[in-house]
Amino acid sequence: MTPLELDQDPLTIDEVAELLGVAEVTVRRYYTHEGLPVHRLGSARNAQVRFFRGEVLEWLRSRWTANQPGETP
Repeated sequence: MTPLELDQDPLTIDEVAELLGVAEVTVRRYYTHEGLPVHRLGSARNAQVRFFRGEVLEWLRSRWTANQPGETP
């Protein structure tokens, strides 16, 4: 984690869904299949998940720029 992330309160799935304007099930799909950074708390079966705003926004930014025509990374 970067120092910036340590200063942030972790976000819940509800909060990330609101931030991105999508449903909770979409957030789950994003972290399960599309690489959205997630931090699991607890045992694997009953783990709670949390997100850091900076990581979510960076992930979103990278997806947006990767989908722009004519852009080179």
